[in-house]
Amino acid sequence: SAGISMQAAIKEGGLGLIFNNLIYGNGFNGIRMLASDKIPIYFNTIQINDGSSPDHYPIYLYSSDSNTIMNNHLISMVGTPSLYGSQAYNNIVDNNNYYSTGSYLADWNGTKISNISTISSYIPSDIHSMSFDPLFFNDTIFKPYNSNVLNNGQFITDILYDFEDNLRDTLTPDI
Repeated sequence: SAGISMQAAIKEGGLGLIFNNLIYGNGFNGIRMLASDKIPIYFNTIQINDGSSPDHYPIYLYSSDSNTIMNNHLISMVGTPSLYGSQAYNNIVDNNNYYSTGSYLADWNGTKISNISTISSYIPSDIHSMSFDPLFFNDTIFKPYNSNVLNNGQFITDILYDFEDNLRDTLTPDI
């Protein structure tokens, strides 16, 4: 199960965005996509907290291609990688904050990636992502207090407001 689950979804025209979601999870994946293509995933905060399963990820892609994953906080407090992709090709991934209490930030097409500086070797589009504990205020207020993650997003024309309905900065929006 997942906070948001898509199976055999293909975006053809229109917006069809997954954006501005707060997914705080115990016992499931944050966003789970199976055979789903061309879906934009922007400005989501996903934190997984349940340590009872070794396969709960903030974002889980299987056989999903040409998706865009940008400006997300992908937080695993259970030691699993923040991003999992298997048979995931031609995806555009960038400007995300990966944080895991485990050894790996991502597991991408069979390669476990432990260091943010090498992530673009395996996910070529991912050159602006970072890896910091966002230091959320608490488990009910997910406002980051780590200055390293503030003002580091990329502006997305279709998403002018954040999930608190505040206007985003058009030059350097928060993730």
